[in-house]
Amino acid sequence: MASQGKRPADGPLQPITQDSIPPSAKRRVRRRLAEHEEYIRNHCGDVYRHDPAKEAPPDLPLYHSEFSKAESACLRIPNHWLDAIDAIKDPQLTAVLEPEITRMLKTYKSKPESVAVVGRIRQGKSRLIEALLGIDQIAKSGATRIAGPQVPIVYSPRPANSQIPYQAKIEVIDPRACLGSVRQHLGNIIVGFEEHGASSPWANDQASDSMKVLTGLFRGHSEFASEDAIRAFLGYTSGTSESQSLEKRRNALRACIEWAEERRLEIPAVSKIHTTNVTELWHKIAPFANDETTTGNNVLDFKPTLLVGKIEIFGEFRVRCSLGDCPGLDDINEDRKTKAKRYLEDCKVVIAVEEITQAGDNSFLNWFLQDRCKNRPDQRVIVVLSKGDTGLNSADRTKTSFEEHEIADLDWLARRREIVGRAKDNYDWTQFWDRKRCACEIAYIDLEEREIHARERSRRIEDQLRSRYAGLSDNFIVRTTCANDCMRHVKDYDQHTANDLPLSVQSTQIPSLIKDLADVANDRAKDHLKRLCGQMLPELLSFAELVRSTILITSRARPNFNPHEYDKVFRALHEAINRLEEVEDEMSHIHLGSHFSFFEGTQGILRTYQHLLATERYGGADAYQSRASCR
Repeated sequence: MASQGKRPADGPLQPITQDSIPPSAKRRVRRRLAEHEEYIRNHCGDVYRHDPAKEAPPDLPLYHSEFSKAESACLRIPNHWLDAIDAIKDPQLTAVLEPEITRMLKTYKSKPESVAVVGRIRQGKSRLIEALLGIDQIAKSGATRIAGPQVPIVYSPRPANSQIPYQAKIEVIDPRACLGSVRQHLGNIIVGFEEHGASSPWANDQASDSMKVLTGLFRGHSEFASEDAIRAFLGYTSGTSESQSLEKRRNALRACIEWAEERRLEIPAVSKIHTTNVTELWHKIAPFANDETTTGNNVLDFKPTLLVGKIEIFGEFRVRCSLGDCPGLDDINEDRKTKAKRYLEDCKVVIAVEEITQAGDNSFLNWFLQDRCKNRPDQRVIVVLSKGDTGLNSADRTKTSFEEHEIADLDWLARRREIVGRAKDNYDWTQFWDRKRCACEIAYIDLEEREIHARERSRRIEDQLRSRYAGLSDNFIVRTTCANDCMRHVKDYDQHTANDLPLSVQSTQIPSLIKDLADVANDRAKDHLKRLCGQMLPELLSFAELVRSTILITSRARPNFNPHEYDKVFRALHEAINRLEEVEDEMSHIHLGSHFSFFEGTQGILRTYQHLLATERYGGADAYQSRASCR
């Protein structure tokens, strides 16, 4: 008698009619299945991980090795001049040329472009920063139990000559900003006392926050040991809101400014931090980043956050720009707002993070865009809609605007799920690998549906935001990202968790956002290199020749320059620039030629060097010219 149990499917799964299969959905699902099976065969494991370090860099000149070679060749010239000046020990030459060379090196801004990331808490800002940098737990969120930063945290590329995994530099505020911060917090406390009389000023949010900040900063001073001590220090009678004398309040302000300045000068001694991992890094910088941090590297006997302007972290990140986590714009504390705004003014690009389900309905994004349009209309704003797959329902097509090919894909995926589901049910429980393959295909079908729905919602909401803010700024773009799914690829995930697969790396839109940032950093770096070669070096050499022909004409000590060495440098530079220009379009190349001819310019610089060397040997420009004419 035949078994009444479920029978395995006869032969391979039968596809649906070929004419009704949209090739895009079919191709993507089958490719994912093939990649999954290949990974299982080659790695003999269930965990998949995406390594950001193995990603191909953007095809931009900044990421080519020729660019760094050209930059090094340019900067080698003024450094060689400094070495030559030190070698001859001529005080007159040193007094004239060394400041000019130092000024030129400082003027050349080889620092990467600064990009600020702003947003309220619980919008996905910290996760977005981690996805852009490609390192888990590198950013701290104010929405977690770990205290988030209260000062800008800037993540910059590691210097080329450094091998330390992570470095941090604590930047203190200047004395003027220190004075303003102390005055602001003392003013908040005084307002709290006057508004609430005998009751505690903690009822006032700003006053209570300022009380915590100054109590931590002036730890060890008896004047800030308790609320009553502070009240007496500021000249208030116990239990009242009336100040005994304004003079006592002025003296308190002067004393606080003096104490703050003393403690500000203590920070540089411990401002450089070197670590090998992210956990140790945050353990050391946490006390500088947030006053509420109770653990960390307690090298100071006070809480220094008020005196910190920003913290810069250097590491091997996959973006070549400086990415700044900029909290405080919606803070109740005006002092922290000021620090955030100060950093914003130095940035060419700002990323405003907004959770996609809110879609610009809250007041923060509206206020921020209007503020940027008014104060910095030249600043590019990238609005990032975070958590792009939040709340998606693949079965719900109401209030959607799918394109025709997306509807066809969704229809095919629904039919394919039914076919694979029936086949899976027909397999016996002992046919493990067949059932597993069906489960994997169903999981990838579900994932494909989620990605289609995520793209549709992103496209629809992006269009809404563009139309809403079209009149504010032309320098405005919108992206939708799923940073959490991207970081699941970076960390690792179990491919057998069929009901919880993350969106693909490309679908998270993080690579597209990285490309946007790469364009910004590339343009700035190229402009700086062109200005260095086309303007600053020729000006320096002209200045040097002027000095030689005037005040140094009687000097016996001359720097011994080797023009042949620079001939090699400039030829390498010329070849590098030609290589960089290969990726530019024709119009850009014409513009570069009109701005500065690298070949003619470098030949002119070479002639200047040769002239300097010749006049050293033959006793002056006139003698050199007469000898040249005899030839």
